[in-house]
Amino acid sequence: MSPLTLFLLLILLLISPLAAQINPLPDGALLLTTNGTQDSIVLIHADSGQTQTFSLGAGLHTAWGFSPDGCRVLLTVMSGDGLARAYSTRHDGSDVRELVLYDELPRAQWGIWEPTWSPAGDKIAFTLLRDGFEGNPERTYHVAWVSPDAGAPTFYSVTGQEHTPVWSPDGAQLAYVSYEKRAPGQRFDATAEPDIATATPPEELLSEADLWVVGADGTGKFRATFFETGNVRAPRWSPSGERLSFVMSPSASNDTLWVVRPEAGAKPVQITYAYNLTLDHTWLPDSSALLASARAVNDTPTAALWTFPPQEGADGSAALYAPLETIPYPDYPAFSPDGTRLALRSGYRVGIVDSDGSLTYFKDLEGNMPIYWSPNSLISSEDCVN
Repeated sequence: MSPLTLFLLLILLLISPLAAQINPLPDGALLLTTNGTQDSIVLIHADSGQTQTFSLGAGLHTAWGFSPDGCRVLLTVMSGDGLARAYSTRHDGSDVRELVLYDELPRAQWGIWEPTWSPAGDKIAFTLLRDGFEGNPERTYHVAWVSPDAGAPTFYSVTGQEHTPVWSPDGAQLAYVSYEKRAPGQRFDATAEPDIATATPPEELLSEADLWVVGADGTGKFRATFFETGNVRAPRWSPSGERLSFVMSPSASNDTLWVVRPEAGAKPVQITYAYNLTLDHTWLPDSSALLASARAVNDTPTAALWTFPPQEGADGSAALYAPLETIPYPDYPAFSPDGTRLALRSGYRVGIVDSDGSLTYFKDLEGNMPIYWSPNSLISSEDCVN
């Protein structure tokens, strides 16, 4: 083998995905997640448990979901500088496409986080991280979007402290959280008096978030919450698209659940008043209730899955999730597109709860990252030509 041939072979190996299993998965529903060390992306056949793993090389890998047709995987890879890049690939990690092209800063000064594919498939929203942009000494965060074919970002947000973009089910709107500086009150759940706010030194100001909504075309932006103290996080659309749920925390680990209609001027409704620690939450498939993985609900010290009707003061109506009420250390609940199965982490293991209440664990898939279902539109991997 000539030196030139050897050199070209080494280059090919460096840019090719490192596949642990190259055989295609069977047809059917797939789960997507990241392995425990976050050095690989893992796809799981939901019926057989067969897995397929690939890596794009060194760096922390994070899975973010499928394309709407199910043919491509959305992921980020973070290097040692803490700034990730966003990619889409086929299920085996081939056909790697970097999604965001940005030349206003050196490559070492910007990164991508929280990418999410629009239901229509025409946009990928994300948070753009920038160091030193326009001389700003602090890292800035802007919600933006690109075409799945890659391109320069188009911005939705302007303040530089926005995070967590989430598409509505019909793709018409995007919810996100935006931080601002606030003066602390005398208690963590008290509103600061005006004279305190004006006299507070900048280094003592709190950075807390509210919920915002914007149209997919960038119009119709409005602020959905106006909390004077407390921090909003984890927006979740109901499957019907008629409501947004979120967690509001007056202080760390004191969490409450709320819902609001995605309309300017709508009044948020407080679902829970008693503080708990909400690890994650989603909606039941019929939008009838919230499903939360939470601790300290109804004096239960350990984490459990609880359902709450989306009505004010639903603490007394909280119920353990049926059909399976005992799930050890649950987190990251995610319903299948047809609503018949629930994937989750249980004690860091990947599991599926079927409609009959049976819980099936998949072996050797411990980790602490979310799980995503492939969409119903994916019928066969042979249908994927992109």
